Amino acid sequence: MSAETLAAAFTEAYQRPPEAVWRAPAEAALLEAPGDGLSLLFALPFGACAAAARRDDGVLEVRSLQAADAAPVLLPGGDAPSWAAGLAESLRALDAGGASLLLDSEILPRAGLGAARALRAALASAVCDLYDVAPALGPVPSRAEPGHVLLHDARSGLTGRLPFDAAGAGLALLVIGTGVSPGRDAAAARAATLAKALASLGLASPREVTDLPAALAALPDPALRGAVQHAVTEHHRVEAAAGLLRAGAVAELGAMLTASQMSLRDSCGASWPEADAALDAAVRAGARGGRLIGPGSGGCVLVLAAADRLPTVRDAVKATYTRRSWPPPVFLDGTPSTAAHPIP
Repeated sequence: MSAETLAAAFTEAYQRPPEAVWRAPAEAALLEAPGDGLSLLFALPFGACAAAARRDDGVLEVRSLQAADAAPVLLPGGDAPSWAAGLAESLRALDAGGASLLLDSEILPRAGLGAARALRAALASAVCDLYDVAPALGPVPSRAEPGHVLLHDARSGLTGRLPFDAAGAGLALLVIGTGVSPGRDAAAARAATLAKALASLGLASPREVTDLPAALAALPDPALRGAVQHAVTEHHRVEAAAGLLRAGAVAELGAMLTASQMSLRDSCGASWPEADAALDAAVRAGARGGRLIGPGSGGCVLVLAAADRLPTVRDAVKATYTRRSWPPPVFLDGTPSTAAHPIP
């Protein structure tokens, strides 16, 4: 939805125009080490929007175009409905006044693309803009830039930008919605498995593993070994990928993505048939590599391919799904985009 359309919907809902309209991006990870490891994050060229106007009664009223038939959420007040629970918590934490808000999202739900984070970031940015308060945003909505990815350290909280000139190398990123969402419980279970493995080793973090073969030999449970192996090797893959990006070797990232996917699948059991089939078809059609996005709670895969091969890659994935009588996949542009920003 365009800013003009959202502003018109806001005016219809509240009988006055919005004072601020903000967009926050969906997000994805090229590579992402679990726990307190490193990750390479970027903003996607679609996201969520929030239109806002001040009100002098201190009430925060939230409406969503995706829940048009639902009653508005009023804060402070009673419990928020499920669709607004996270948003209500974010609003309560803002040091700002009352506001009327209308939200819209163009992000696939339950796809591992940060839909809830984007909505919270758009909402916080719009409300804080009304009252000249600085919002507290995550690394992607606060620092993402086109042509760059973010190297984020979960332990220190530090984030730096790295160049990612895929177009200059004749490459492109493609997001494929597989139509399957494994659910948040799977991600939580893997986090718990890693925590159990580290406790068995007497460690607080995968970054404390200095001898991986010895650590794996000390863990009798294959699930615990897999969790540690993936966490440690993924951290090293991020470091290696960061070096490739600094050298401008974007094309070499394909092998890193595929190695990450194999680790997720074989060490963590994180993949599913639709994801495996999509990635296999994409690589056979000429893609340089790919991996899951948001493993555990997401339903998308990310593919790096030559830009002129994208039609062939899409056709190959669609044909694979058709042969297996699966619902058709969804294809989205994965070009690194910008942080949260106001829309005039």
